[in-house]
Formats: sequence, C-alpha cells, structure tokens
Amino acid sequence: MEKSWIEMPRNTPVHIEGLNTFLDFSFANSSVRGEIVCLCPKCNFNKWQCREIVYEHLILKIQCGFYIGREEEQMCQMKYM
Repeated sequence: MEKSWIEMPRNTPVHIEGLNTFLDFSFANSSVRGEIVCLCPKCNFNKWQCREIVYEHLILKIQCGFYIGREEEQMCQMKYM
C-alpha cells in the first residue's frame, strides 16, 4: 500500500484519498461489527471506533483533552441500527 499521502497536508485531495483508501482496506480486512481499533493519539490503539469516527480522528489528529464523547458513540450506533 502506497503511504506517501501520510506526509501531505491533511486538507489536500491526495491525503484525503489516501486516508479513504487506507480505511477501505482496514475495514475490509480488520473490522469487527463495523469498527476497527482507532490509531489516533487520543485513542492510542486502545479503542474500537466506527469509520466516521476514525476518519474524523485521523483528519483532525485529535489530541488528548479534546473529545466529542457521547456524540461519537451515538453516531456509530445510528449507522449500525
């Protein structure tokens, strides 16, 4: 898998396309009930999240201290109900 997109600014089409390709691969090969382990600094590979939340965390690079919390959980639940 090509990884040069990781070093591109997050608001560029190349980065967004690369992230979506990565998420497509990850969810196709590693998801459990529509979630994968989130790799953002806040979740630190310890929390299972749905695609929308993982995408948001990786695009925004959410840091400790900023957490949407309950809204994230509701977004995932609505998608898979």
